[in-house]
Formats: sequence, C-alpha cells, structure tokens
Amino acid sequence: RTQRRIEGFLTRVPTPLLEEGCFRWSGHDRLHRPVLRINGCLWQPGRFEPEEEEAFATLMLDYVEEQLPGSPCEEYRDGTPSGENWVVFFDMTGWTRANSDIATIKRLIGLMVNHYPERLGIALIYNAPFLFNALWMVVGPFLEARTRAKVRFLRRSSPGAPSADLTDIIAMEELDEEYGGYH
Repeated sequence: RTQRRIEGFLTRVPTPLLEEGCFRWSGHDRLHRPVLRINGCLWQPGRFEPEEEEAFATLMLDYVEEQLPGSPCEEYRDGTPSGENWVVFFDMTGWTRANSDIATIKRLIGLMVNHYPERLGIALIYNAPFLFNALWMVVGPFLEARTRAKVRFLRRSSPGAPSADLTDIIAMEELDEEYGGYH
C-alpha cells in the first residue's frame, strides 16, 4: 500500500462516485474510532470499472485511517486498541437486490484483508431488509471468524427514534440527525 498515493487515486476515481454520497466519513463512536458510513441503497453495481471502485474504496479507507486518534490506551473488547481501528456503519435502508454485487463485495473484502488488516473495530449493519440475510449467508463464509464476530445487526426502533443499540456505540452528538442524533 505504501506505493499507492491518494493523488494517484483521485485521477482514477470518477467524479460521480465521489459525489453520490454512498461512502462518507461520519464522525466518531464512543471509543473515538472514526465511522465510515456506507449507504447501501446508493450503490449502483456495474456503473464503474473494478479498478475505479477499488481506487475509491482505498481513497475512503485511507481518509478514515487518517482520522484515527492514535491512542492505543483504550482497549476494545477483543483486545485491539481502539486507537488503531474504525467502525463501518452500513445503512441498508432502501437496499434492494439491484444494489448488490458479490464480485465487488469480494474485492472489497480482499482489499480490507490485504491492506487494512485488523483495522475493523466493528461493522454495524443497520436496518437490513430480509433479502440481505440471504446475501450475508453467501458473503459471511468468506470472512474469518474473528471478523464475523465484529458484525452486529441493528434495527431502527421507530421512525425518527434512534436505535438503543446504535446509541450504545455512537453518542447522540456524533450520530447523524437521520438516525435520531444531533449531528
């Protein structure tokens, strides 16, 4: 990864991919880990070349990595210092089969495993529709048991109200308004 630089990625990432808002940095969790929010309903499989998608994912992950507090004093449950990992928050509201692409998911998993090992603190799958469970049954086995243990499924309790499980992880001040927070 040291050979890859952000400037090179920017030349390979199409502007619409940067603007559509599918991936964005979304503050910090209660352990001060940066949160990368992914809106599953905005993803359009096949719209971009695999190299462009990988360049964009690397650009976003490098940005999130820059937000790490670098404080290894606070330990997370699994023993990984909280200052060395991040949260990925997948908002699956409105997600349909048209937003899924197994090939892209496998490439992104490979990218994470090969270039960002053990950076995942927790993955929050929020408001996943029933169809997503079938996809999880396909994707889950590609993940190591340690990684699968970091995945939590959360549901919205009611429109406009935050999920209690979500606010246990992300403070109301850091949680975006659309999830019932103040940010």
